[in-house]
Amino acid sequence: MLKDRRSYCAIPYEIHSYSTYASVYVPNNIKRNDPMDPNSRWSTSTNDHLQYIILKVPPSLVVTITFGKYNKMHVSNVKKMRISVSEDGVEYKEVLCGGLKNDSEMETFNLLVKDEAYYIAQYVKIEPLAAWGVNFSYSLWFVELRGIMDVEKFIRYNEMIVFGRSMRSCLRFLRDSGFRDVYEILEKRSSDKIEDEVVKHIRKLLESHRYEDVEAVLDKLDPCVFQGFIDNSPYTLVWTEIPRTEVWPCERGGHQMAEMDGSLYVYGGWNGVEELEDFWRYKDGEWTEIKVDGRTPGKRSCHRMISNKSKLYLMGKYIPLSSRKAFSGRSDIWAFDGEWKVINMNDEGGPGNIYDHQMVATGDKLCVFGGRSTEREDIYSGLYMFSLDDTSPSYEDEEDVLEDYQKMNEMEKAAFGLDGRYKNASNPVRRKEQLSGSICVRESSFGSRVLHESITDESNSRHELSTSSSGLVISRWTMVRSDTVQPPNTPSLKSRLGHSMVFIPPDYIEGSIYNNSLAIIGGQRNKNSIREILFYSLDTDTVYQSVPFPINGDGKIIQRGLLYLSEIVVLFCHGKEKEGKLESIDVYTYSLTRKRWTKVIAKTRAETGVDIKPLSRSAHQFIQMNGWFYLFGGNVSERTDRRVNDMWVFRLEKKTNKEIRHLSKFLVRKHKYLHLLGIDEKKAVDYLRTSVLSMAVDEDTREIFEDLCREVYKRKIFTDPVEDICRLLSAKEY
Repeated sequence: MLKDRRSYCAIPYEIHSYSTYASVYVPNNIKRNDPMDPNSRWSTSTNDHLQYIILKVPPSLVVTITFGKYNKMHVSNVKKMRISVSEDGVEYKEVLCGGLKNDSEMETFNLLVKDEAYYIAQYVKIEPLAAWGVNFSYSLWFVELRGIMDVEKFIRYNEMIVFGRSMRSCLRFLRDSGFRDVYEILEKRSSDKIEDEVVKHIRKLLESHRYEDVEAVLDKLDPCVFQGFIDNSPYTLVWTEIPRTEVWPCERGGHQMAEMDGSLYVYGGWNGVEELEDFWRYKDGEWTEIKVDGRTPGKRSCHRMISNKSKLYLMGKYIPLSSRKAFSGRSDIWAFDGEWKVINMNDEGGPGNIYDHQMVATGDKLCVFGGRSTEREDIYSGLYMFSLDDTSPSYEDEEDVLEDYQKMNEMEKAAFGLDGRYKNASNPVRRKEQLSGSICVRESSFGSRVLHESITDESNSRHELSTSSSGLVISRWTMVRSDTVQPPNTPSLKSRLGHSMVFIPPDYIEGSIYNNSLAIIGGQRNKNSIREILFYSLDTDTVYQSVPFPINGDGKIIQRGLLYLSEIVVLFCHGKEKEGKLESIDVYTYSLTRKRWTKVIAKTRAETGVDIKPLSRSAHQFIQMNGWFYLFGGNVSERTDRRVNDMWVFRLEKKTNKEIRHLSKFLVRKHKYLHLLGIDEKKAVDYLRTSVLSMAVDEDTREIFEDLCREVYKRKIFTDPVEDICRLLSAKEY
């Protein structure tokens, strides 16, 4: 429901209160959308950070907020603002911190609707914090709220959550305060448990200082009891550079790398002097250059290549400005399954030739988003689907394409009258059946959508080699979203360059809102760096969530993202200054189940103790194969044209059940030592030298051991042994 903009309704509101207003710019003006009237706005009388307007709504789940604007740029447009909601008008929860572009386009934002409980709103507070014009007051021209007004089920859910949370807090207080009899009576009557029987038993043993018995219990535990802690702990990695061999691809950036059937494939790129057309395979630690007889995609960079069902698909390329007049502008899609073939050169209804786009396979379709057209530098591509219908022909050369078009024209004459009108216009499905397998009627979206005529935007559609004068398009392309025409009541899906995109398949995670979605990661549009993940539903054509990057600051940032298990793994190359150099390289994971970012801990190699990792870079490739993550090539310096051809690899690792069991026993001995230290210091030190030291076998336990050594004279460790040990047994808070 919360990922379908069609299920939202407009929420009526009244102006509850406000800080100030100037002249005729009264708060009620924001209820009327009149972009031609310069007086149709609420404007504050000052520009401090104390300005606000509060809207009163019926009890609702406010999902989106839309702002209208004046018909041209305005110095009073709000550059930064904060939006909060409240159920009682006293305690507010922040649901958005953002700002408006200084243009005339309406903007819609998703609002945070849930943390642990849903945010039922009766008051919506908008706080302008900065205007686009320095020292100008703030103006809001039009505000619309949309969401769900039937909130009874959300209220019942919240009551259940609050009751459970209160009960656990009460039980924890009674237990920790020594009211054991009351605690045990209340726990028996409650369905909420704050600890299981194993934890209770360990707690009693620790309170009695029976540390050896605790170790015996830990030895007998089922390993699965540690899995909750393992799942919630961060990954670690160790970067390893793959040694170069005699046969090795040359330096390059803007190349493409894809995994297929246990091998990595690399095509093309730019070496700093010229574009490349070489084709390589990496398997079992060795590079092999693939020499193909017949036609190939030729020299290209900034293209895209992916794999699907044991085939590689390649599309797009960068055309230098000096060569664009002589270029036809037509896009081509190539497939490789032992030899290269052109599978499409009719790009009517498609994006034309684009570069720096992204492409993923969604079942029997290629999904293409973003990038920039080589026809006009100011045109960005939209969101398109290309059908991979296996019955469609492939082409050896352009003559085959033209011959096929002539055949289609003959069939068109049988289906159309002399005036170009379709004889069976009321039945588009029948017309589809009359044409060849390479012809499809444009669909509105994906899945089981009803076929219909779609309005296309001229700035994004192709019209060369048209075979029909009717409204129906003969093409394997479907435009899902134009870059310039966005549907109402949903955040816009604006195209960009330099982004990453992953497809989350249907039923990928049981019951997850992210299923059958595109995750569009970062990118650049004009001079604006996009620093978030957008989640777009293929089912409902809705941008339903945006997740800000974990990298703070305004510095330059380049990202590469991949789907791995239930997480999106993102490699960030970033710097401190917006136009400065890239200085750092970090890996983060965004969990699709826990909905949060976690930084992957980069560790040093155990045998050397030296922190070795690749240089931060751009124009590189980042691919996962069989649980290993590979980084290859790119540009490590903005000052030179030199590219690199180094290759790095790492695995994402977590401690095993065996290692966590060992850690839990080590912590038991840690607390026995601390207990002895308060009774008999000599005996404690002897225990530290023997029983504790023998368990310090890795980086984590050795670090704790060093702290314990200092504890002899510092006495600064005050840790609850139950909390310290039992946190490893599950994800619960004890």
